[in-house]
Amino acid sequence: MSEDSRPSSSSSRPASRMGWVEESLYSPEQIRIPNELPQLLKKYTKDAIRTQPKDILQWSAAYFRALANGEEPPVKNHLEFFNGSSGLTFEILKALHHQLSSKIEVTIEEIRHKWENFSLEEEKLKELLSLGRFPEESSFSTIKERMTFFCKVITNKPPEEIPEIPFSTFSQIYQFITKLDENIPEEHINSVVNFLSVQAEKQGGMVNPQNFLLPDCPSLDYVLL
Repeated sequence: MSEDSRPSSSSSRPASRMGWVEESLYSPEQIRIPNELPQLLKKYTKDAIRTQPKDILQWSAAYFRALANGEEPPVKNHLEFFNGSSGLTFEILKALHHQLSSKIEVTIEEIRHKWENFSLEEEKLKELLSLGRFPEESSFSTIKERMTFFCKVITNKPPEEIPEIPFSTFSQIYQFITKLDENIPEEHINSVVNFLSVQAEKQGGMVNPQNFLLPDCPSLDYVLL
């Protein structure tokens, strides 16, 4: 082999590799940090601390997916220190309601997807979807207790204030629950709804659990005398 045909030391190194190495070296001036990133990460951190997700990776994926789609992320309004055996709490139910309340109709699959984002038990969801009843561990023995629970979940008021909700929402939920029990007469249901509608007119269209305790308010639970 002649000297002319021998590859030089410089030509023996792949040019493409040298080019890749040179192009992959960045100076600090070449790295652009979006202006929104620090604030976004700060908010994400606060939301994660407040929500305390069991599966941080699954929750984070759902969190940023919701933001990308312009939807409400799975975030609690307030920090809770006790989640119970199932992990289901008032704040999680309120967060789920906040995520889905803007929809006129919600499919079971949508609910199940939001439910999984909080790493909640599948069996607990089945219980809640079963004829609108509550989990046994909640021990809601009366309709009044159930309606008080709904007010606390659905209200937009902070925890330290009375949990009022729109009368129209109360009426729909109350009539749905009572009609599951065939022993409650239609007349009794109507008497409760009519009484509380008058109270709502005095309160800007809102009702709250204190209205259930008024002496003249018919019992939310029908008692056969």
